[in-house]
Amino acid sequence: MITETLLEKIITTENPTKEIGKFIVKDFSKFLTSPDFQYYSEFEQKVSSFEQWLYENWGTEAYELLIPENKDEISIIKAFQRASEINANVLIADGFSIRELIFLINEFGEERVTYELSYAYPPTITSKAATIVFDSPTMKEYFNNREIIITGKQWKTKLIENPMDPPRIGHKTGFAFYSYYPDAPLHNAQIHGTTLQNIGEVIKKLINMIKELSRYTDLVITGDHGYIFLGNNPNLYLWKPIKSPRFGENLKKPPYLIVENEAVAIGRFHALKSRDSFITHGGISIMESLVPVVIIRREINGTV
Repeated sequence: MITETLLEKIITTENPTKEIGKFIVKDFSKFLTSPDFQYYSEFEQKVSSFEQWLYENWGTEAYELLIPENKDEISIIKAFQRASEINANVLIADGFSIRELIFLINEFGEERVTYELSYAYPPTITSKAATIVFDSPTMKEYFNNREIIITGKQWKTKLIENPMDPPRIGHKTGFAFYSYYPDAPLHNAQIHGTTLQNIGEVIKKLINMIKELSRYTDLVITGDHGYIFLGNNPNLYLWKPIKSPRFGENLKKPPYLIVENEAVAIGRFHALKSRDSFITHGGISIMESLVPVVIIRREINGTV
């Protein structure tokens, strides 16, 4: 499973976490050829085994390296920086992870998709990202047709509530969009006023939204956090699961890290399974904390 090249980078690189993410995208994408439970299950088991190997050989330091040292390392800030550089629009997709990146590469091809990896700030939840990046209690409040300035550029925010009917922006730039997909229909569905949906349908709607937004303008996509897939049997993907939250004062049993006086679970030890969720997040793990920043080059009349 582990290549000599990756081992060398782990040993010689000061912080090899991004190289680890690239390895997952390249070597594990063959296990995620379709967005359904069978392929998600196989992919997640592979990632789980790989991350457990890292933890057993590297310990908690592997997770300390996944905590961004400054705001410029946070995925959302990085996305605005990249969009400013290439005059693109920004889409923050709640829960956008390495899995969705793999599907975008499969859908659009490598000639239209480039990416880098950045970090979610722990605990890996949307409200934390809203607070630390935008000084706002919620994303919904911030992305309410507001005029904002980030990375020295003015943006107009818009909330996309229906991914099958995104805004028709044509060639206009300077937009920052926020979508509840893929998180809302897979996690805490009732809270977001939706129902738990088939994974394939969720990805289909996400890709439809991205196609429309990148039809005439370049689009930079990222997420506020990633997630751990639980499916119908979390025991397949967690390590000796402990029934406690991924973060917060109720997290009493180790292993965890203290981040800004808050206990945050590491790896895949802690997760509560609820009836209306296929996924979980909130702690520090590879799939929660390593968040892609993706550039989709525009398509005009079927050409790039």
